[in-house]
Amino acid sequence: MLSCSECLARHTEYLDGVMDSATAEQWRAHIAGCPSCARYDRVLRRGLKTLTALPVVEPDPDFSSEL
Repeated sequence: MLSCSECLARHTEYLDGVMDSATAEQWRAHIAGCPSCARYDRVLRRGLKTLTALPVVEPDPDFSSEL
């Protein structure tokens, strides 16, 4: 079983799908049994969903020259 600190430290690996399957299963088991880490996961996923829903910002064509 992963500890809370390891679970949080490896959260991005899990979301990015680069965690090996055995560790991913341990990660899911920890999230299922730890309300604190589960809340962190929900909050982070909600934030990512909000960010990805925002429109793409295109800089003004003169941005680089004025920078």
